[in-house]
Amino acid sequence: MTAGAAVAELLSLLVLYAADQLSKLAAIRCLAGTDGLRLLPGVFELQYVENRGAAFGMLEGRRWLFILFTLAVTAALAWYLRKTPAEHRSLRLRAGVVLVAAGAFGNLTDRILRGFVVDFLYVALIDFPVFNLADICICVGLALLLWDALIPAD
Repeated sequence: MTAGAAVAELLSLLVLYAADQLSKLAAIRCLAGTDGLRLLPGVFELQYVENRGAAFGMLEGRRWLFILFTLAVTAALAWYLRKTPAEHRSLRLRAGVVLVAAGAFGNLTDRILRGFVVDFLYVALIDFPVFNLADICICVGLALLLWDALIPAD
C-alpha cells in the first residue's frame, strides 16, 4: 500500500468519525427533550435515544465490557490488515476496516464521554430500532469484510 493510500484511508476514517460525532451533537442539541422530528411521517423520523447497551439496547449497563470489546475488535482488525500481504488488501477489505473502525471509535467516544451512545435515526415504516451514523459505518464495513472474505477480489 502506498503512503498516499494510507493517508486517504486515515482521512476517510477521520471524516466519517467527525460526521458521526457532529451528527450526534446536533441530535443532542436539537432533539433531546423533544418528540422528535418526522421527516417522512410514518416512514423516517429523527428521535433522540440514549442507548446504554449494544445493538438494539442488548446488555444494557455493561459499558466497560463494550469499551474493552471495541478496543479488542479494532486492534484485531488493525493486526489483520497489517498481516495481510499488500497484494491481497482489496479495496473492499481496506474500506471495510476503515468503516468499522470509524463507527467503533464513534460509539466508543460516546460510551467514554457520555456513558451511553446517542442514537437518533428511526425508520418508522418497519419500526426498526433507533440507530446512528456509526452504526451504519459498522454494518456496511462488516458487510464489505464478509464479502471480501467469501469472494476474494482478483
